[in-house]
Amino acid sequence: MRSYMKLACMVAIVGLAETVNAQTFSFNFNTTGTDIGSPTDGSYTRVSTDVTGIDASKQYYVSLSLNIEGTATAFNGDYLATLTRGSDSKTITLFNRVGLVEGGNGYNDNGMNIKLDDRSTIGIQTYQNQVQVPAGTQLTGTYASKDSSLTQFKTGTQNGTWNLFLYDMSDGGTGQLISSTLTFTVVPEPATIGLVSALGLLGFAAYRRNSVKAA
Repeated sequence: MRSYMKLACMVAIVGLAETVNAQTFSFNFNTTGTDIGSPTDGSYTRVSTDVTGIDASKQYYVSLSLNIEGTATAFNGDYLATLTRGSDSKTITLFNRVGLVEGGNGYNDNGMNIKLDDRSTIGIQTYQNQVQVPAGTQLTGTYASKDSSLTQFKTGTQNGTWNLFLYDMSDGGTGQLISSTLTFTVVPEPATIGLVSALGLLGFAAYRRNSVKAA
């Protein structure tokens, strides 16, 4: 029994490690300190990255890391960001003038060094409801995209050219895209999670029985 218990525990531990450390693939956009264009002068910013080696038969958590800096009057509430997948031209809105309310202004934080990941419980559009950021400072942390739109990329053909678009929707300061990275994390199969959980419980139960007998 003890040998079986040890084996079950070892299998559970290995399985849990593989589940937690899910396979990831990251791709950097061709960003080299790009100024964010403004539609008011007929410009915008587009950067791209070529995604390869992604298995279309699997599901993925898709996340995006962004580092945006700006001049003193370049505010997060001025920016609009969209992401387009090359294989099917599906386009989502990542954020749109965060904190903007009718007849008012968006958030006045200056810049963001963040990760957009829809597994986060804090939405990027209204992050100040849960995160206090001093005016004029750079936002950090992990946030869900607008309307959790990144989940739309969970399935489908991921390989191809992805395009990130940024727009400065207000006159004034100038924002600059410093870096951006697109990451795909394999979603664990439900059967794998169930097997690992069952083996873990079995091993724990065997351990408890042996501990009681030993006592």
